[in-house]
Amino acid sequence: MFRKILHIICYIALAGINLHIEAQSYKITGKISDLQKKEPLTGVSVVLTDIRDSSRRYVTITDNIGNFSIDALKNKNYKIRTTYLGYQKLEKEIEIKNPVENLGELFMVPTNQVLQQVVIVGQVPTSVQKGDTTEMNAAAFVTNPDATAEDLLTKMPTITSTDGKVKAQGESVKHIYIDGKPFFGNDPTLALKNLPADAIDKVQVYDELSDQAKLTGFDDGNTSKTINIITKKDRRNGHFGKVAAGYNQNNKYVVGGNLHFFNEIHKISIIGLSNNINRQNFANQDLLGAMGGGGGITKTNSLGLNYNGTWGKILQLNGSYFYNNSQNQTSQIVNGHYLYSSNPDSNQYFNSQSTTGNRNFNHRLNFKLEYTPDTFNTLIITPQLSFQTNHNNRNSSTANFMGETSPLNSSINTNISDAQAYDFSNSTTFRHKFKKQGRTISIGINNSAHRQDPGNILQAQTYYYDDSTKQQKNINQRSTALNNGYSVSSNLAYTEPLGKISLLELSYNYYYSNNKANKKTYDFDPNTNENDSLNTTLSNIYDNHYITHSLRFGYLLNVLKINALVSFRYQQANLNGARDLPLPKDTVKKTFNNYLPYIMFKYKFSKNSILRLTYNASTNAPSISQLQDVINNSNPLHLSTGNPNLKQEFNQSFSSRYSLSNPDKSTSFFFLLSGSYIQNNISNRTYFADKDTMLGRGILLVKGAKLTQPVNLDHSWNFYSTLNFGFPLHFISSNLNLNTDFNYSSIPGNLNNKINVSNTYTFSQGVVLGSNINPNVDFTLSYHGSYNIVENSLQPKLNNNYYSHSANFRFNLIFWKNLVLENNLSNNLYKGLSNSNFNKNYFLWNLGFGKKLFNKQQGLIMLSVFDLLNQNTNISRTVTETYIRDTQSTILKRYFMLTFTYKLNRYGQHSHHKTSSNS
Repeated sequence: MFRKILHIICYIALAGINLHIEAQSYKITGKISDLQKKEPLTGVSVVLTDIRDSSRRYVTITDNIGNFSIDALKNKNYKIRTTYLGYQKLEKEIEIKNPVENLGELFMVPTNQVLQQVVIVGQVPTSVQKGDTTEMNAAAFVTNPDATAEDLLTKMPTITSTDGKVKAQGESVKHIYIDGKPFFGNDPTLALKNLPADAIDKVQVYDELSDQAKLTGFDDGNTSKTINIITKKDRRNGHFGKVAAGYNQNNKYVVGGNLHFFNEIHKISIIGLSNNINRQNFANQDLLGAMGGGGGITKTNSLGLNYNGTWGKILQLNGSYFYNNSQNQTSQIVNGHYLYSSNPDSNQYFNSQSTTGNRNFNHRLNFKLEYTPDTFNTLIITPQLSFQTNHNNRNSSTANFMGETSPLNSSINTNISDAQAYDFSNSTTFRHKFKKQGRTISIGINNSAHRQDPGNILQAQTYYYDDSTKQQKNINQRSTALNNGYSVSSNLAYTEPLGKISLLELSYNYYYSNNKANKKTYDFDPNTNENDSLNTTLSNIYDNHYITHSLRFGYLLNVLKINALVSFRYQQANLNGARDLPLPKDTVKKTFNNYLPYIMFKYKFSKNSILRLTYNASTNAPSISQLQDVINNSNPLHLSTGNPNLKQEFNQSFSSRYSLSNPDKSTSFFFLLSGSYIQNNISNRTYFADKDTMLGRGILLVKGAKLTQPVNLDHSWNFYSTLNFGFPLHFISSNLNLNTDFNYSSIPGNLNNKINVSNTYTFSQGVVLGSNINPNVDFTLSYHGSYNIVENSLQPKLNNNYYSHSANFRFNLIFWKNLVLENNLSNNLYKGLSNSNFNKNYFLWNLGFGKKLFNKQQGLIMLSVFDLLNQNTNISRTVTETYIRDTQSTILKRYFMLTFTYKLNRYGQHSHHKTSSNS
C-alpha cells in the first residue's frame, strides 16, 4: 500500500516537472474557398493526420469566412484532408517548419451536383468536446429558412423541448445565453422560440458554476445546466426578426413578432405576442401556485424587452423586462384511487369534475451588471424582481367510493380567490486577484424578499352517506392570508495556490431567513349577513427563523488529464418557530449539525472524451407552508395541515457522466447515471376516516374524508440514467439520435399509520431522425415511448403497468415557384390507465399550405388547419406514495387560420453561409 502511494506522489511530482519542460507547440492556419466563385466556404471539415502515426488526428471546421486553425502540433509532416458535400475531396501533404505555418488559401472544386437548383450543405462534424463543454455545429443540422432555434436544437443530440420544458443531457436547462449573455433572465423558452435558426453558428451545453465559483476557479457544487447559443459573426451587426398576424371566421387570432437589433457593442431584442389559440413563447413563473396545470383554452398578451451591452472596457450590462397577461378556461375529469388499505375491495376510489377560470398578470425584471475596473478586481450585481396578480374561479364536484360502487361522500364546491405576490432577489459578488496567480479573496452577498397576499371565498355543500342515510353540511367562509419573508446570506472565500497544479480554498458561509404566515378564516354570521365571525380553529399565525453557519475547506488538483476536487463543510443549522394562533401558543427550537462532503473527479481520456464523477451532501429545510399548523379546508373532503415539528432533510446525491465526440465521423455519445438518497425525507401522512373522527380544536373529519400532513419518514431513493448516441446516415443525408432512459424512485408514505412504499420504474426510448438534405426539404421524424411499472407495498394487488408513446412526423417543403407545405402529424397512445375512457390512441394533424412573396421571399402567406382530424385531447397520470390519479383536460380542437408573416433581415456584412440566407 505504501509503495502505491509513493508511486502516485512521484507521478504527480513528475507531471509538475513536465509542465515546465513541455516542448514548443506549433500551429497551422489557412482559408478554404470555392474555386469557381472564389468565395469562402463555411463549415468545411478539416482533418490533419500525422503521417508516421495515423492514430494522431486533429479535426476542426472552417468559420463563417472560411478560416481554420489547428494548434498543439509538432514540427513534422502531416496530411491535410478537407471534405464538403457538393465538392471534391482535397488532400495534400504539408511540412511544419515554423511556429505558425500559414497554408494560405486552399480551393475546393465543386462536383456540380445540384438538386433542383437548391444549394447543397456540407456534412460537417456534429459536435466536439471542449473540456466540460459539448459544442455542436449548427451547420451540421439543416433546417428550413423559417425555422426557430427550437427547431434546430431539437435535432441535436441530448437536447429535447416538450411543452416549454427544455432538457439537455438528461437534465432541465436553467439558463439559455446568447453569445454568453443572459436572454430574458432565466426563461429558456423565450430564446428558443424567438431566435431564428439561421442566426446560430454553434450551440454549447455545459454545467454553469455560480458567479463566485467562476471568479475563484473553485467548483462549489452549485451548478446549473446551461445552453449558450453562439450567433454567426455576420448576424452580430444589423437587425433581423419577423412579424406575423393571423385570423379566422370564428374570431380566433394571433398577432406577434420578434425584432433583434445587434452590433458589436449593444444587442436589443423586442418580442410580443397576442392570441387566443394557446400559443405561448415563455415559461410560466407562478409565485402563487395558482395557475394550475396545462390544458384548456388560453388567451395571452405578452411583451418583452432584452438588452445586452458593453460600456467601455470595464462595464457589461444585461437587463430584461417581460410582461404577460393570460386568461385560461379549463375543464377536467379526474379518476383514481388511494393506497391506504391492503385489501383492494376496501380501497377508496374517487372521481371529480371541475371547471376553472383564471386571469393572471405577471411582470418580470432582471438585471446583471459586471464591473471590471482593472485586471485584479471584479464586481457582479444581479437583481431580479417578479410581481404577479391572479384571480381564480373554480367550480368542482367530487365523489369518494368504497370499492368502485359504494358511495362514501360527495361535495360541490365553489372557490373564488384573488391574490397578489412579489419576489425580489439580489446577488452581489466581489473578487480580488493578487499578483500571485491563483491567490484570490472574494465575498458573495445574497438577499431576497417575498410577499403573498391571497384572499379566498369557499362555498361548499358536502354530503355524507352512512347506512344509506344521506346527511348534508354547508360551508360558507372567507379567508385572508399574508405570507411574507426575507433572507440574507454571505460567503467569504480565500484561495491559495499550492505549486502550479493545485489550489486550496477556505470559506465561511452565513445564512438567515425569516418567514411569517398569517391566515385568518371567517364564518358566515347570520346576524350580520356577512363572513365576519373569526374561526380560530382554521386560523393561524406562525413565525419561522432558520439560521446556518458553515465552514468549508477544499483542495483542487489539476494535473495532465486529471482534475479532482475534495471539500468538507461543517454546518450548524438552527430552526426556530413560534405559533400565536390558534391557542395554546407553542414554540419549536431545533439544532442540526452536519458534515457535508463534496467530491468531484474528472478524467480527460482525449481531446473529445471526458469522464466526470461527483458526490455531494446537502440539507433541505422545510418550507413555511409545511411548518404552518393550520387546517386547510378548501376541499372539505380532503383536509390538510402543516407540521411545526418537521426536521430538515439530509440529501446525498451522486452522478457520473461520460461524453465522447468523434468529429471525423460526426458521432456523439453521452451517458449519465445519477441518484439521490434522502434521510428524514419530508413525505405525507394521510389519515382516512372510517368513521366520524374529531381531530381536536373542534374540527370533525367525517367518514370517508381524509387529512394530509407532512412528516419525516425514514428515507427515499431515486435513480436516473440516460444514454444518447447520435450519428449521421449519409445515404439519406440525415442525422439519427437514439436516447434510452431509465428512472427508479422509491418514496415512502404514512397511510393510516401504516408505511406504504411506492416504487416506480420507468423505461423510455426515444428516436429522432432529422434530415440534412437542404433547407427546402426539411423533415424530422421522432418517437418516444415510455413503459411504467408502479408497485406499492400495501397494495400489491393494485400494482399497475401502463404505457404511453408519442410519434411525430414534421415535414416542410419549399417547391415550385416558392410554394410552401408545412406538415406536422403526431400519434399519441395511452394504455393501462385506471379508467378505460382515458386509454386513448389519437392523431393530431396540423397542415399548412402557403406561398413566399416578394423578391427576397421575406413574405409568407399561409392557410393552416390545426387538428385536421379533430382528435386532440389532453391526458396525464400522477403517481405518488398516497394515490394514483388520471386526469383528462379540455383542449383546443380543430380550427382554420389564414396567416401572413414578414421577415426583416438586414446585416452589416454579407453572409457567406449558403443554407438559408434571406439577406
